[in-house]
Amino acid sequence: MLAVLALTIVDATRGSTRSARAELDRAVLSAAADAGIALAAQALAQPDSAQRFPLDGRMRELRFDDAIVEVRVINELGKIPLNKISD
Repeated sequence: MLAVLALTIVDATRGSTRSARAELDRAVLSAAADAGIALAAQALAQPDSAQRFPLDGRMRELRFDDAIVEVRVINELGKIPLNKISD
């Protein structure tokens, strides 16, 4: 009986540990995604055109903490808004 109780407690602890780890991983990935947006915005605002991200859609790798964030910047000015076209 005590062995069953001990196994139940161990299993519950493992589940809690997995949930906590998953939540931590989600928070780290969310922070990396936010950092990628902020770093891309900073690169777009560079006054020197040699340091500014071109709007050509090429993938760029940025580092944030231990994560590598892939960012692609695309110029949307040339696109036609299909929902605004009338017959």
